[in-house]
Amino acid sequence: MEDIKFSKSFVVTMHNDLVHAKFSDSLTINEQKILFAVLSNVEPPKRELIDGKQVIVKPVLEIPTFRVPVKQFTEFLGIKDPNYTQYNATVKKLMKKLIEIRQPDGSWELFQWVTSARYISDTGIAEIKVSPELYPYLLNLERDFTTAKLHILLNFKSMYSSKLYQLLNKWSKLGSWKVELDELRSLMGVSVKKESNGVKEFRLPKYSHFKERALQVAINEINEHTNLEVSITEHKTGRKVTAITFNILTKKAKATVDKKQPTRSPSSSCSMIYGKEFLEKYTYVNQEGYVEKATGNAVLFDGKERIKAILCRSTFESISDESLIEMEKVLENIIDIHEFNICEEIHYLFQYTKTAKTITKPGAFIVSILKKLVREVEEGNYAIRVSELLGGKAPRYEAMPAFMFQGLQSKKMSLERVANEKKVNSLPGTNLTITDVKRFELMEEFNQIDSISGELELKYEEYKSLKETGRLDYLIEAKTVEL
Repeated sequence: MEDIKFSKSFVVTMHNDLVHAKFSDSLTINEQKILFAVLSNVEPPKRELIDGKQVIVKPVLEIPTFRVPVKQFTEFLGIKDPNYTQYNATVKKLMKKLIEIRQPDGSWELFQWVTSARYISDTGIAEIKVSPELYPYLLNLERDFTTAKLHILLNFKSMYSSKLYQLLNKWSKLGSWKVELDELRSLMGVSVKKESNGVKEFRLPKYSHFKERALQVAINEINEHTNLEVSITEHKTGRKVTAITFNILTKKAKATVDKKQPTRSPSSSCSMIYGKEFLEKYTYVNQEGYVEKATGNAVLFDGKERIKAILCRSTFESISDESLIEMEKVLENIIDIHEFNICEEIHYLFQYTKTAKTITKPGAFIVSILKKLVREVEEGNYAIRVSELLGGKAPRYEAMPAFMFQGLQSKKMSLERVANEKKVNSLPGTNLTITDVKRFELMEEFNQIDSISGELELKYEEYKSLKETGRLDYLIEAKTVEL
């Protein structure tokens, strides 16, 4: 048995099958907050870097029973006077709540959230045990999971907001999600009044009632408290709304869109003309590279598509279509020379041009530097760097993992390069590399921390912890001496 810990930096991580599970019994907002606080205390497994890959070397085998003191919990929520009677009732009801999870064979199976929930009245402490049957959806997750920050989940006041947020967070990388109306009711946890011959009658049967009391309330809270900006498109069969498409933007992406002129594409910093067909087919997902909109699968490019992937990700507002087209023609000469890291160097050049105050014609400047770069590479100077052509100037800029944009032919080489780099740069006794530390420093400098998700978020928590204790500087210094 362990005492629960409370921190706004904690996260709740669930397998996507659990995110897409249906509430057979709706969880009240207080039940959700207790449950999320407990789930945020689930320990991640111990990982080590082996052959360039993070491998679980010590999996977590069980979730302990947690002691949850009502006074400490309510203080964490900002409530001064805890209601012990209500807390006791909430803990008891949580024991009875069920969730329905789709199984690999397509069937649905019922699970308890917790297998024991005991409230000790004279101490004001609850003892809560998460159901072991949920362990596969909570422990040692390596793929197909969604992470949400605890403080965001606790900010919600509507019982429908947290479930919808987790769903939209999962689908945010594709920018939209279409779902049938009754499916959405089930996923959001709207109670079923009765069921006859497999047909469910929900407690909010009219769409107008569901939209007003559940859907729109949840969307408003998500837009207010999270990094998502959500709107909906209603789909009708006849005059009846039967499905919803959620349009999902991150607020940083939305802010970028809002600042752009009307000639700019809403899905990228690339222009409306250059790369339009490319951007209609693919979308960029932070930390994952480009994915195909139709399938959600990650993609790698060769040839002209690879050039478009790099230029569309690197360009900025004052670069004209004509300049981008000229850049593409220049780069066609070296795009298949995989010994040269074209992605990293072009992105460096764009970032330098964007931040330099003395460059009045950025498109023409970039084209001139690219022509020099291409001449060097064509002559076999694969070690050439843009910084050398700029007189050795090296401004700091947003890190962009080069392998995301490497062609299919060079994928193996790129991954091997990254793996070798991690072997050399790994910090002893941690899951971090010096490269990770530099990435987090840059993301903090450019206020991009909110975009961190998945396994990278676990690394960032470790980075913060080491930084706060002062151990990070010691480890880096020791590693630098070793190198």
